[in-house]
Amino acid sequence: MQCSICTLDKPTLTCVSCARSALWLQRYDLLVQTTTRDTLSDKIHEHLESLSGQAATQQRESAQLQLTLHEIHSQKASLATAREAAMVRVEELRRENERRRAVLEEAMGLRDRLEAEVSSVQRETKRWISRSKTLHGRIAEARGYLCREAAGLYGLRQKRRKSGRVDYVIGGVAIPNYLTDLNSTPFLIFPFPFPFPSPPPSPSKRRGERERERERKG
Repeated sequence: MQCSICTLDKPTLTCVSCARSALWLQRYDLLVQTTTRDTLSDKIHEHLESLSGQAATQQRESAQLQLTLHEIHSQKASLATAREAAMVRVEELRRENERRRAVLEEAMGLRDRLEAEVSSVQRETKRWISRSKTLHGRIAEARGYLCREAAGLYGLRQKRRKSGRVDYVIGGVAIPNYLTDLNSTPFLIFPFPFPFPSPPPSPSKRRGERERERERKG
């Protein structure tokens, strides 16, 4: 509401009410612009804050990714080292297996050769045992034959007494039976040396003695 003074066509306003009334539109525009400015400022701050939050999130995610990549690289290096160690171990085991296989083959070959040699020795031993048995039988037979021939040459005779005792006589001379005497009287001591009878005369000598004896009788 204007007063009577301010209604006049004057370049300036003199009363407070007219001045307020005249400045109300400018104040309203200023308030609208200030409100718009504050709204825009809030939006800008929110946008910047959202960008900074996204940047921080991206930085955190990037750091996490870098850490994950670092762990992956570390695991890769560890796996590579373990793979190399495993390959070295596999190579060592392969060489050890080849060495053991060679030793086993050599041992099997040695066993086969040893079995063949043992079999050959066993066959040879059986052959020599058979030959020795045959030779022993022949020697025993020869000894028996020689003993019989010697007994025949010395005139060995067997005399059995009524008591059951058996005595042996060579050339009319009784010889002690050591086996029977020692078994029956183990503490009996025989005088040594025993006289050994002389060999019997030859058949021609016996024939000559018989002829001379007949001449003396005739």
